[in-house]
Amino acid sequence: PFKFNTKNYLDHPPYLGDTREKISHEKAGIIFKNSDVFTSNRNSTAINIIEEKAKDTGATFNNIHDLASTNLVKISPRGMVFNYFSEKVNLKKLYMPLTGIHQIENAKLAITALLYNKTYSVEIKHIMDGLATVLWPGRLQLLHSKPSLLLDAGHNPDGFRNSLKTVKKVNKGRLLTVCGIVDDKNSKEIAELVEDFSDEIYLTNFESRRLLSPDKFVKFFSQPQNIKLFNRSCYSETENLIKNINENDTILIIGSHYLIGEFLHEWIKTKKGFAYYYQTP
Repeated sequence: PFKFNTKNYLDHPPYLGDTREKISHEKAGIIFKNSDVFTSNRNSTAINIIEEKAKDTGATFNNIHDLASTNLVKISPRGMVFNYFSEKVNLKKLYMPLTGIHQIENAKLAITALLYNKTYSVEIKHIMDGLATVLWPGRLQLLHSKPSLLLDAGHNPDGFRNSLKTVKKVNKGRLLTVCGIVDDKNSKEIAELVEDFSDEIYLTNFESRRLLSPDKFVKFFSQPQNIKLFNRSCYSETENLIKNINENDTILIIGSHYLIGEFLHEWIKTKKGFAYYYQTP
């Protein structure tokens, strides 16, 4: 058996802690004797905690950045092509129908763990097939083209930053961000990120008792007079946006699993199908 550890985001503080150190201690709890531990973490404190836990439990610790490297070849709203290099194998032009530089880091972690673990042997073809057919709804998921409509369940500042940077990179026109969050997030930092990257900002409701209502959320923005609040459902308002913007523009709906789940439910019900693309970018 082997264990994965990605970057430790500051999220869910009541359960994981309010510092990266506390979160690292909590996540290291899954490590047990004789397991293979692989981390893509780049925070030195987190790495030391995970490595120490592995040593104490008799597990094998692996920092994937010492074993492999990757580089981006091409990125689009439909996915990415990247190269993977290690002492064991060099894999060129790997395709993955997920968008986001952070997803290459996740793929690097998975590939390295499959190649370097002591328990399982996996054929390269199966790794490539797995990457090419990976499905992760609500993670920069493309539902519509010309204009692009992307859904992302990122719900903390790091998640917002990763997704907004990626969308800005692939977007050819204006970025219209539709945002809704719950009330225990870092609202001020999220508002700052959305303002930094977006050309237009819309705040929306969704069904949750934890919702931070748009009229409260808007107060965290530096220029609240420029923020638009949806009066109808996110789905209805977005349908209207799609009809009235340039085909090179992008709509990004982001902020909560509740929001994305609710939107997808309406999309599937109305469109009578689930849209997801398996096409090279």
